[in-house]
Amino acid sequence: MWILLDACRPDHLSCYGYHRPTSPHIDALAKRGVRFDRNFAQGPATLLSVESYMTGRYMPAQYQDARHLGLWFLHTPEPGEKLVSTIFKENGYATAMFSASPWYGETSRLGRSFDTFTPLAYDIDSLGRLNYRESAVPPTFESLNPDLFKWIADHAASPFFVYLHSLDTHQPHLPPDTDAAWFDPSFPEARDKDLRWWRGAPFSEADRRRIVDLYDSDVMAADETVHAVVAALERAGVLDRTLILIGSDHGDALAEDGETLGHPDTMSYDDLLRTPLILAGPGLPAGKTIQIRTENADIVPTLVDLLGLKTDARFDGVSLRPAISAPDPLELHEYTFARTSTYYFSTEPNRVIRFDDAKFELSPYPAEHFQQPGDGKAMYVWAVPDRIGNRREIPAPALRLARADELIRTLFDPAWDAHEAQPIETPPYFEVAGDQVLVDPAKPNPVTDAEDPKDNLWTRRTSPYLWRFEEQTLLISHPYSEDAPGLVLTQKVPNGTYHISIFCRTLDTGGDDVRGASFSFLQIPTERDFRVFGVPAAKPDETNKEWIEVGTYTITDGTFVYWLDEGRREDVTVVGGLRFVPLGSEAAVPGASEVNEERERLKSLGYTGK
Repeated sequence: MWILLDACRPDHLSCYGYHRPTSPHIDALAKRGVRFDRNFAQGPATLLSVESYMTGRYMPAQYQDARHLGLWFLHTPEPGEKLVSTIFKENGYATAMFSASPWYGETSRLGRSFDTFTPLAYDIDSLGRLNYRESAVPPTFESLNPDLFKWIADHAASPFFVYLHSLDTHQPHLPPDTDAAWFDPSFPEARDKDLRWWRGAPFSEADRRRIVDLYDSDVMAADETVHAVVAALERAGVLDRTLILIGSDHGDALAEDGETLGHPDTMSYDDLLRTPLILAGPGLPAGKTIQIRTENADIVPTLVDLLGLKTDARFDGVSLRPAISAPDPLELHEYTFARTSTYYFSTEPNRVIRFDDAKFELSPYPAEHFQQPGDGKAMYVWAVPDRIGNRREIPAPALRLARADELIRTLFDPAWDAHEAQPIETPPYFEVAGDQVLVDPAKPNPVTDAEDPKDNLWTRRTSPYLWRFEEQTLLISHPYSEDAPGLVLTQKVPNGTYHISIFCRTLDTGGDDVRGASFSFLQIPTERDFRVFGVPAAKPDETNKEWIEVGTYTITDGTFVYWLDEGRREDVTVVGGLRFVPLGSEAAVPGASEVNEERERLKSLGYTGK
């Protein structure tokens, strides 16, 4: 039974020495089993961490829903890389995943790897009673307990593996609060609302105390969830033969620097990378604390070793069984490793190598692109411990620098190259957010960022994307007042036969100039005549937007090339990204309501304000 408490910091659990009694039931498990004191995640955010601890690999394939982050990050796993759920299934275990995370749906690689996948239902459009502007409430795990408890009871007679991904310790911190005695009743209500929803920087000392109170309250709520799950195992008669694991994908920033809340994926502070790890169950020593450095990547090889599972999977992590059984464990790791994002999640990550006396953070990109607080260098060396609000840059110890360089060259760079060399898995559908390129960039650029409806050029504008939380590029022209040249565009696409659609929308002019939107399209090289597509005009101060199917095409050379031109003279022309639906998978494309609900789920967790 693997209970994952998303964004849970070990230094806010009482069994890790916290001054508040936030976790009595987790403490009880720690007294029954083994607590790892210096455990670190492989990423500061969910999407950089889960794949590593579910495979035991440093540079694994990605396993979340492809619709969130685009096509080109969806490489197939390397030979020898397996999800823990797959390993359990191959050893005769029934497997189930119960998840509150919107990143991992039933059709994601992770969701598909389990026999049973059960998501928590988000409460859409129900915040009126709480007087919040947001329209989606992240579910607590308590809401899914009946399904979980029934599954446990139904499978008690045979081996099972359950993974619970709870958001109870994740923002937003909603009422009811677990222990209102902690809270200052005079704290301003409006400010309280902002802090619960990850906003309002900079944060005062009073704000910071409130943030900690809110976080600790949710830790206590999560502790009750753990208690309920343990009680369900006991009722089913399997507690004494069940291994229970308590962990987290990453920590959380609690405004220690007066600025940062949450877990930005570009940050490498210890507060975001250090995570709890507790194992309790048959055959484990009671009340043991292990001080050597460990990683989340060690979890899967440890489970394989403790439970005697057979697998041909290869791991970067190591089994912690020797440390568990030794009276005075020796270090199993020379360092701990993590990745942080550079440009976007799906691009090559920064490498974070943490030794006992220094933490190296190195970017694979030129210095001007390194997205970490500092002076724009491609390498930083931080003093250890490396805490939010107390970070110190230090000179690189010579021997450590040489070792870090050797690890980059011999281990981490080759691991990324092997990941990138794997073929792309084409999902049931995918969208590209307007990143097509001109076929002949040598000609004068017909696209400008300056919007002038009479300059006879296309205007480039960014706009919130319909599904993912990045922006898409819109190309805009005003045929009624200008004559922009046609654009020949190309998009890299895996070979296959697709129904292809183009995003089109009207413009909200803020006045009475209401126009439809249309564009002319010709696919190269198979078509000779342009066809015109579009959406009708909307009411004033409103927009119409639609994915418009332009045809079914077979791609054999890895590129889709088309000629885009202005549409009807009386319309505007506003086009964005492309949608590709492989032949036969039309049913996988979401409707507008599903898209809106998904966006609200991400918004409710603070991942996007769009």
